[in-house]
Parts: sequence; structure tokens; C-alpha cells
Amino acid sequence: MEAKPKFLSAWILAPFETVEFTDGVVFKKQKVFEATRQVDLQEFADKLITAYERLDEEGYNPISVIPVNTGSMEFTTSGGNPVGEVGYSVTRGAVVMGQLKSESD
Repeated sequence: MEAKPKFLSAWILAPFETVEFTDGVVFKKQKVFEATRQVDLQEFADKLITAYERLDEEGYNPISVIPVNTGSMEFTTSGGNPVGEVGYSVTRGAVVMGQLKSESD
């Protein structure tokens, strides 16, 4: 039997939140878009639990969670005039590190 590595990683990436809104006054139209500044936190949490469970099933104790951030920028305007750019980052994923369980675990 081949020895298991001492450490194992599992990574996750959650989608952006989906936002729905009605556009128009007379001819209303339903629109859907990805809000690139918001992550679907429920799916993020579900994927994190799945990563922990996978590590546990494979014989590893989760020892750390390293966040994965994505960055972007948007142009801003004031009164229709360009003002500049605003940068931001969103924690969108994680790398979960696991350490091989000892015989006493």
C-alpha cells in the first residue's frame, strides 16, 4: 500500500451573487445579472463544508483555510461626468489544507 502524503489541499470557488431587478417604467422588463462585488455566501459555506468532509473522509484533519481573493475595478461618475476608478477585492474562494490524521485521532 502506498503511503498517503502528510498534507492534502482542497480548494473551492463560489459564484457571484445573482441579482434580479425590474427595469423600465412603462415597458417593464425583468433583468438578471451577476453582482461582481457580492459572493453567494450560502454556496460558499456549502462548498467549504464539502471540502472539510472530503478531507475527513480521506483521513485528514483540516488545519488551515487560506482565502482566495479576486480584484476588479469600476469607473465612477458624478452627475454624468467621469470621476475615476474604484478598485475592490472580494473573497471568492478558499484553499483548505489538511494534515494526515495520526493513529490516535
